[in-house]
Amino acid sequence: MLRRFRRFLLSCILASAVIPSMQSCMDKDAIDANVMDSFSGKYNAVVTVRKDVSGTTYLQLDDVTTLEPSGWANPFKDETRALMDVAILPGQSQTCTHMVEVRRVEAIDTYLPKVVSSPSKAFKEDNSPVLVYDDWLTSLEDGYLTLHLAALCEAGRTDSMFSLYQDQSDPSSMYLMRERDGEGEKKWKDFLVSFKVRDFLPESQDGGVGLNLHNYSYYGFVTISFNNVTE
Repeated sequence: MLRRFRRFLLSCILASAVIPSMQSCMDKDAIDANVMDSFSGKYNAVVTVRKDVSGTTYLQLDDVTTLEPSGWANPFKDETRALMDVAILPGQSQTCTHMVEVRRVEAIDTYLPKVVSSPSKAFKEDNSPVLVYDDWLTSLEDGYLTLHLAALCEAGRTDSMFSLYQDQSDPSSMYLMRERDGEGEKKWKDFLVSFKVRDFLPESQDGGVGLNLHNYSYYGFVTISFNNVTE
């Protein structure tokens, strides 16, 4: 299974910030396992779909692993973060780590961080709680922060409602913001969003990048720390 050799690059996630299992409960609101399991069994990789200097498509699995998609027509015009179901093919790729068959693909909604001064003020005053999964989908790699999220939100709402604020005075600190819901009926939903942070985070002395994600959880204020060695 492809995800077994995928390098998971989270260095530290606080237990109170994440959902450890699908049966988690908070007060009267239980997370529906059927709703929260929408990605399971459909995909086995998160990749960046890219083109090399010759225009040939390849898939960046993590910071060191690349995949050559055999016989696959790239539907994306630009670099795209995507969920994929892929199978490793026999044989040697001349340009990538592995050759693969792409069986299913779905683009991930991807945004840029917003650089602001004093983001903690807006974070406390105009924000709704959200939970971050500690699973194979959540990662900081290849210049992207990809987050698998859960939120209790209006039943009819389908947009992701998330943004990422970077503290202008502390570039390694980012704040996950969730737009407030209305007063209608609420249901648990899960989301997968990505933020292109490649050009926003400073390099550390070891050539890597670090990010502290501040999150208003249903458990209260939490900080999730990511570390990633770049290409």
